[in-house]
Amino acid sequence: MRTRIQVLSEARRCQTPSTFMRQYEKAARAIGQKSTAPRPSRATIHRWLTGRITKLPIPEYCDVLEKMFEPWSVHELFEPWMEGDQLQDERSNVAPSHVESIVSSVAAGLRPDAPHSSTRDWGLRSRAQPADPGQALYIPQPKGNQIAERIGAKLIALSQVLRLDQEEARQLASLAGSVVDLDLRIELRLDKDGWVDITYRHDLFNMSPSPFSRWKRELWFKYFDGKPLRIEPTDATGGHRVTLDRTRDAGPLAKFACEFSPPIEPGDSVTFGYRCPAGGRFIDEQYWHQIIALHTRHYTITIHDARTRTLTSCIAKEEYPDGMVVLSNEGLMWTPTDDGVTITLTRDHLQQNQTVTVRWDFDSGPS
Repeated sequence: MRTRIQVLSEARRCQTPSTFMRQYEKAARAIGQKSTAPRPSRATIHRWLTGRITKLPIPEYCDVLEKMFEPWSVHELFEPWMEGDQLQDERSNVAPSHVESIVSSVAAGLRPDAPHSSTRDWGLRSRAQPADPGQALYIPQPKGNQIAERIGAKLIALSQVLRLDQEEARQLASLAGSVVDLDLRIELRLDKDGWVDITYRHDLFNMSPSPFSRWKRELWFKYFDGKPLRIEPTDATGGHRVTLDRTRDAGPLAKFACEFSPPIEPGDSVTFGYRCPAGGRFIDEQYWHQIIALHTRHYTITIHDARTRTLTSCIAKEEYPDGMVVLSNEGLMWTPTDDGVTITLTRDHLQQNQTVTVRWDFDSGPS
């Protein structure tokens, strides 16, 4: 007989050991559990997801499971689930309207004493209130906390455009006080000699209470042509102009700041990018290590390598701010093309200051 944890995991698309473990790790960090705490094996997770258990998990596992599936208790998670049972918690009171909930979350995040955004449950799935199919969303004019209501209104409108469900809109609202990268795309094109042309594309949403006018960035290669790296901005949206202020050139390292004119106001967004068309080179180590500067909803990196059509290895890993490292191969794929090989990695809900590394290798002989 199926258990409640099986049904909930399927509803949240974490019904395989690898996807379940990613959500488990996020919940463990959300409750402050140490990275040295015991972690369930794939076999243990398989038993949970198939209902083949004879006793409840150890207390450390129970704490994390109750965070993952709150407000269900661990006893309720392993109870039989019958057809017709509701996944929503029948004990909860009627939730406030979606708009009021979003604005309240934004206002809470803008308070000076709000917790740092990296401690929030970014990426965790919980039971969202279903949308009322018979009513259109009504977004009132700001009348109280002007900035919070402005950001909340823009977030509601943005959620309609991006087809966000209410749960993901709520999670974005919990990041109020921050600037969020809604869609980060990186493309590397390596020619037959390993010289690389790299392009970054960001979609920034300002959820902070202040205009956002300057963002520090840097770019580094192990090998370069001996000249300062050439970096140029690409077109920006929303009537913004982006210029690059070079703050340091030290061999293969370039530090610079993206300056926005006019600044990105609270509640506004801008899509922009920059490109380094030449100067960096890949020779003996084939990897790209990316520090995630902002909370990032979607992350895509695409690598076109013209030096080979066959890889001997290809892996991806993430390192979280607390030092924990996990493999991310589920979102990784590579395929041979007419002029080389293409590697693509996609990830969602990345935290500020975590890192993502893609590493690949190939036989240096004739391909």
